[in-house]
Amino acid sequence: MIIINIVIGIILSLVIVYPAYKKDSLTISGAVTAVILGSIIYSFGSIYHFIILVSFFISSSVLTKFKEKSKEAFEKVNDKTGKRDYTQVLANGVIGAIFVLLEYVNKSPEFFLAFSVSFAVSTADTWASEIGVLSKKNPVRIITFKPVPKGISGGISSLGLFASFLGAAFISVLTFGFSFIIYKDLVMSMYFMLICMILGFLGSIIDSVLGATVQAQYLDNQTNNLTEKKITQNGNAQLVRGIRIVDNNMVNFLSNLITSILVFIVL
Repeated sequence: MIIINIVIGIILSLVIVYPAYKKDSLTISGAVTAVILGSIIYSFGSIYHFIILVSFFISSSVLTKFKEKSKEAFEKVNDKTGKRDYTQVLANGVIGAIFVLLEYVNKSPEFFLAFSVSFAVSTADTWASEIGVLSKKNPVRIITFKPVPKGISGGISSLGLFASFLGAAFISVLTFGFSFIIYKDLVMSMYFMLICMILGFLGSIIDSVLGATVQAQYLDNQTNNLTEKKITQNGNAQLVRGIRIVDNNMVNFLSNLITSILVFIVL
């Protein structure tokens, strides 16, 4: 049975991933990694787990392409680009895959909630980044509330925060519906929805805090502009904040992990 599920999972993942690859939403390494994670989540989880994954992936890909021309200038300072490679796919999806495997072994509803929260965090953070950067006002650093350039991690705006909440709410609604289908418990499903919404939004805030404190940020010595790229067109940039080995992908992974673990503390 598991072999059949793996085959189905690979086929379904390819159906979703291949068009994204052709539209330049994924690199080849990102596409392969996405297929692997998708097949794991379907094979050891269920179609409901898979739909949550796909909902994050499709909505994030659509928002990345939304007003893409207006976002090109921010790629000069942001280490992330529109095409996601394997590191970005893993940063946003590997925690969810781990919780699916734990749920497969343990059969506990808490692992389903942790899985959902992990993707609520990823969705909230991605929606905040892709929509928040279109704000007419410059963001402020979440720690000091001083203005920062658009595209720099650790910055927040009212538009970005609103988008973050919507992203978390989007996944939490799916969590409610699927939890009720699987466990037939209305009260528990509503509780799961509330926790997923709150923690998903909180995870995005944690991501911003980590981005403002420990994530590496550099100064382009030629333009005197802040950037997240170690190497710019003008050569090596100077580290001015954070830890050199901590990039945006690591921040995404850490915020996802921290918030998902919180599920077992609040329950």
